[in-house]
Amino acid sequence: MTSFSKLCLVTLEHEYFTGQTPELFDWQPTPECAQLLKHMRCHYKIRNNQLLLFCESHASHNEQAVVCSRLLTMNQALTFTLYRRYNMLTEISAFPDNLGTKILVNFRNDDVITNDTGCALAPVTDADWQTSTYWPILSSRNFFWPFHSSEQQAGSEWTLKSLDTQQICDSQVIQTTPKGLQVNLGNSQESYAQNGPGQYELALAQVPQAQFYIDDRLLWRTPFAVLTLKTGSLTPTKGQFVIPETGVVSYKSFNLTIPARRTWWRYLVTASYLNHETLGDLSIQVPDQCYTFAVSTTPTGWQCLADQPLTLSSQGRKHLTLNSSKQGTLIDNLPSPNPTQLVVEPDAAYSDMYIYI
Repeated sequence: MTSFSKLCLVTLEHEYFTGQTPELFDWQPTPECAQLLKHMRCHYKIRNNQLLLFCESHASHNEQAVVCSRLLTMNQALTFTLYRRYNMLTEISAFPDNLGTKILVNFRNDDVITNDTGCALAPVTDADWQTSTYWPILSSRNFFWPFHSSEQQAGSEWTLKSLDTQQICDSQVIQTTPKGLQVNLGNSQESYAQNGPGQYELALAQVPQAQFYIDDRLLWRTPFAVLTLKTGSLTPTKGQFVIPETGVVSYKSFNLTIPARRTWWRYLVTASYLNHETLGDLSIQVPDQCYTFAVSTTPTGWQCLADQPLTLSSQGRKHLTLNSSKQGTLIDNLPSPNPTQLVVEPDAAYSDMYIYI
């Protein structure tokens, strides 16, 4: 009788949503991953922003543990692509504002932080999400990388390393030109066996310079992210869901939280029905007084700008009151911004809300 054991559960959440998070992505295994899953006798289920990976298993000789296929003890990577389903994901998330069209984020179980709910996949903090290390450039197996400094142009000790296998590629894959590096991993079956799809790091004298996610099959439609679940001894213990030495299942719960975007809230108040003399001075009252709004006049009315960036939320903020020094309370519950009101300017991101009084 065939038994099944859970290997790991990946749960994705978003800080913007206070209730249940809607489906953010379409998850798909890459062709290589689908083939590996079949050989490993592994299966997966995707539902409610969760990926459950499980496999056929049997009891160990002493019946004290659950053992899976020996293939799951080898150094390999199971890769799933995540294609954006929620249309306003960029507007509500704390992503870098200068993301290109061929940039993705790679969630890996070899970069985890243990917390109360399990293991958090990096990036974790808002600062992590802004770091280019977590946003490799999607590239083909043959690409050109231009120099960005005189030090790079003068450098000669260039290396390209696979972050999946930790192996440094043959020096012949890198050709130096006056303007940059020509990288060619080759397209033969042998080349794929040596340097397969995955994340690579380009370094000069062992100092990282750039990161790439190399997979020709993803170029025609760039995913937002890839999820890389590694097996084998190269994976740190806290990220292993199968013990490499024994093949014993060690179930892991991985969680990933996308931080909500923080913007400068800007209420643009226009006096359509009342004039300045009738209204006097305007102010916005905040219930907890943990932030304030600076009010200034404009040609058409007033601008009320928060003194700090505020986190966007599907629930919004309650009981922000617009007051007049002569008329008292004008609006007792100002609206909170929605994703369509995002305005990204060179200095910062704003949420503009137009109020007519």
